[in-house]
Amino acid sequence: MIAEIDSRAQDVLDFWFGAIWWKKRAFDALLTERFGALLDEALSGGLTQ
Repeated sequence: MIAEIDSRAQDVLDFWFGAIWWKKRAFDALLTERFGALLDEALSGGLTQ
């Protein structure tokens, strides 16, 4: 049986493995823009189940 993954986690994984690695500054900015709020929520303990 395969566990269902949270759609937010799947979004991060899809983005990460499709990333443009050779443009580091642009990638870092895009990563912060796209997932910064989610990271903040995780760091504050808001993603626990």
